[in-house]
Amino acid sequence: MRYRVYTTDETRLKAALGGITDGRQATAQALLADVAAAPSAAHRAAAYTQPARKALFERGFFTNLTDTPLGLAGGGPLRFSHDLSGSLKVLSFFKVVALSADNVESPFTDAVLLPVGVPSGGPPPRPLLDFLGWTDEGAARLKVTAVRGAQPAVRWRLRRSFAESADALRMPVVAQGVIPSMAPDADGPNVFEIVDAGAELLPEPGLRPWTRTAWRVEVQTGSPPGSTLPGEWSEASGAVGSLRMPDPPAAPADVAVDSLSGDRATLRWTHPDALRKGAMGGYRFDVYRQMPGERPARIGTVLADDPSAVTGAGASRTFRFAEPTDSASGARWQIVTLDPAGRMGPPSDAVIRS
Repeated sequence: MRYRVYTTDETRLKAALGGITDGRQATAQALLADVAAAPSAAHRAAAYTQPARKALFERGFFTNLTDTPLGLAGGGPLRFSHDLSGSLKVLSFFKVVALSADNVESPFTDAVLLPVGVPSGGPPPRPLLDFLGWTDEGAARLKVTAVRGAQPAVRWRLRRSFAESADALRMPVVAQGVIPSMAPDADGPNVFEIVDAGAELLPEPGLRPWTRTAWRVEVQTGSPPGSTLPGEWSEASGAVGSLRMPDPPAAPADVAVDSLSGDRATLRWTHPDALRKGAMGGYRFDVYRQMPGERPARIGTVLADDPSAVTGAGASRTFRFAEPTDSASGARWQIVTLDPAGRMGPPSDAVIRS
């Protein structure tokens, strides 16, 4: 068995249907009315392929694409490809007609009419992204402006990186969701807010402090009418970035003499803040001692993330510092916390050696 493949497009077919004046005229006019009222290409395709209308599509409305009939000597399935323009807005139609050994075609109007539509809406316009600020919990507030285009955007996805922002594909997708709908008569772009709390990547709440964070956003159209294929994604927005700088540190708490070794004291204390370090560095404690009759002097520094000086974790962490030189009765110690930007918190309450 051999086959011929025929094609036509919607513009040509509608013109031909409009010229039918025989007993099929009423059927042709009803089809044209249904096509004119159809809300999408999928609805138009359904109107053309109603079984009661197959007699309308005669051979003269189509072009033969196969000068040499298709066939396989051993039989089996056949494949045929035909390029269509990516900018095509109308439907294309195909028919496959069987051809006998005597070159006689099967009845043309009995062949299945296969409509094909080219998804041509394209991706949505590139969105705009603005950084609005940080919440008290350390989450980032971002404003997305989805510019209106030929196809409305229905979903968003957010990319975030602590290192890369020039190449969007190297920034991990950290959140996605549905774009809030707008009123049908609303003008202008669709503007909505995203809150990125970072909880899906980090064990502690809030995004990483003292580290510059960059974001980019993309938006996606819905599936083409009559299709389950996902819509296209836009280009990524321009990158926006910010560095989260927490409030200046609080004063150390519970400062006490932990032990004495001869005339040298070991101090211990806690701190109410998380003291999370970042790319700019970590927190440190400066230890000050005032001997009787003298001015206070810094005698050492403890890094807040030094495992040799810290025991416990979270709110129960305890920091320790051993004096490098002897102290005498009446010595006073105070401890000051400094953040990675060098800002000093208030000094701790003084502890006095008896």
